[in-house]
Amino acid sequence: MEELNGFQVLIAAKFIRQPLSVFFTVIQIQHGGYCIYTDTVYMELSQPEQGIGYQEVLHFIFAIIKYLRSPFRMLSQTGIGEEGLGFSFKWNMGWMHDFCEYMKLDPLYRKGDHYAMTFAMSYNDSENYILPLSHDEVVHLKCSMVNKMPGYPADKYANLRVGYSYMFGHSGKKLLFMGQDFGQEREWSEERELDWYLLGEKLNQGVHTYVKELLKLYRKYPALYEIDNNWDGFEWMNADDAEHSTYSFVRKCSSGKNNLLFVLNMTPMKWENYTVPVPKKKKYKLLLNSDEERFGGWGNEIPAEIMAEKKPYHYKDYSISFDLPPYGAAVFLF
Repeated sequence: MEELNGFQVLIAAKFIRQPLSVFFTVIQIQHGGYCIYTDTVYMELSQPEQGIGYQEVLHFIFAIIKYLRSPFRMLSQTGIGEEGLGFSFKWNMGWMHDFCEYMKLDPLYRKGDHYAMTFAMSYNDSENYILPLSHDEVVHLKCSMVNKMPGYPADKYANLRVGYSYMFGHSGKKLLFMGQDFGQEREWSEERELDWYLLGEKLNQGVHTYVKELLKLYRKYPALYEIDNNWDGFEWMNADDAEHSTYSFVRKCSSGKNNLLFVLNMTPMKWENYTVPVPKKKKYKLLLNSDEERFGGWGNEIPAEIMAEKKPYHYKDYSISFDLPPYGAAVFLF
């Protein structure tokens, strides 16, 4: 074995009284650099009621980990032999589940599940996470991303834009499966190409243009990627406004300059003169408004610049106020 680079344990049992079948996959990287060899070990475990089935799994896993001389604390984080197993990243499946379940809700009921969208930050510093919206979420009758969203077509695409804004603003690297960047409406299938003709439709063109703008922001501002796995790079401004189903947070970089404020409205209501707590008395320059007509929105405007005022709100000394569009995402630079 040259180097243990990855492993996966799959446990399947049709019924509680049947033996457990375990496939343990070890991926080896050869000296050639590009050749990946996969060695799969099959284990038929004893009956669970005998009390030793799961122990056999654990013994096998820890035998491999002992070989690595690495404590089983985290999958990513640092290198082999230190605190983690040496992987670069870990998919945040919890975030993916919470995000998809929340976005599927009728906006009327989102206030009851408000903290599903804030929970991932409570454990964000435990791994180097990737936020995945992968192929697994757009197959097997789960619907495409846009068709998970509630409402009429315009509502669905507005939901998608504000949902992607939340994803790009949240700590963690991003993974968006093909076709979801332009609002593929059918589920993905390996038997056909993507529905490229949809790029001729206004709403699809709009979300495609919007994703491009999000990617431009991501590349331009280190605050969105430099500090992804601790609280130095992220701060909630207001995570508690369940009544309005809104979220606001700041992404920060090590220089302390060019920080970004995200304000997200997860309802079809326009919140007039909506107040957002902010960390500093500065001008907040609008970079992105998801409700612009070029993105397929309704065209509600947000001021190009807003000066923070000495009006304490939600534990902050300063705040700004503006009309927050329905299903709107606003990103400010300060």
